[in-house]
Amino acid sequence: MNLSDLTALLSELSQVDAPSGHEGPLRAWLQAHLPPHTTARTDGLGNLIVTPADASSVEALVVAPLDEVGFLAQPGPAPGWMRLAPLGPAPTPGPASARVRFAGGARGVLTRDPAAGQAQGWDAWLCDVGEEPVPVGQAAVWDTEPVVQTGRVLGKAVGVRAALLAAYLTLHTAQPRRPTAWVFAARERVPGRGSAPAALGLDPTYALRVVPAPAGDEPGRRIPGLRLAAGPGLRRHEWGRAADARLVGWLTRLARDARLAFQDEVPREREPSWASLPLVAAGVSTVTLSIPTRNLYAAHQAVAVSDVLAAARWLQAALEAQGDPLA
Repeated sequence: MNLSDLTALLSELSQVDAPSGHEGPLRAWLQAHLPPHTTARTDGLGNLIVTPADASSVEALVVAPLDEVGFLAQPGPAPGWMRLAPLGPAPTPGPASARVRFAGGARGVLTRDPAAGQAQGWDAWLCDVGEEPVPVGQAAVWDTEPVVQTGRVLGKAVGVRAALLAAYLTLHTAQPRRPTAWVFAARERVPGRGSAPAALGLDPTYALRVVPAPAGDEPGRRIPGLRLAAGPGLRRHEWGRAADARLVGWLTRLARDARLAFQDEVPREREPSWASLPLVAAGVSTVTLSIPTRNLYAAHQAVAVSDVLAAARWLQAALEAQGDPLA
């Protein structure tokens, strides 16, 4: 797939709404676009698990998130006004307003509550829905259309969709040398859900995980971080434990042999995922590739398409490589 096609697909996927716990439309899109000779099932936690039709066991696991940050409608102080409870680490809009769209089709504009004073967080914000009927508990997402610029896509959820897309491409391009399963994980930010229970159920030998990660390349930043268009990140440790050094070294060699650009990543803050596979799925050696994303989880994110393509090629090289990565 060339960069132009990849850009169009990333833009399309960013508009398939899948707030945490409401991933059905994105699961349906994936199931409708699976390659032949694969089998897909949805487990009881909402994870979409894809395997070759003739697979009897799993050795390698490719994991990517389904869900994006979203909101649940909550009662407001007056008719036409709602409050929002965030699903995941959605940052507040700051001084500027932003729009959200609800699952039922209504749209709302966020505005700061004049009665909130100096309060921070989502309790200090109201959602103006006008006369649109929005039932309490209905899910919503950022209402942002994708914008294509030279080499990158801007919009809501482009970070998590870029990670999903890198994993999805290998379903069509890779010819794995080991029995492999793909897990598109739902509710990654809910304790006890997401990829960890799926990994325990499949019992793989190792897992390759693809996630978005905050870029840190703004001018004037004291400690620079990941840069857009400089390749995916290779995470040297997860929060609370080191990544498997054997897998890190193996992926490093594969990237250098294939002349793929990549960046070392050392997370400087806790990832907003309590169900992170490496922390929960004891016994599963795991390594994480990350897609640098500006304004991660905000209404306007930015991703370099070249980073997505490099991550997909890296995963493909890993799945097709000879030898034991844990040797």
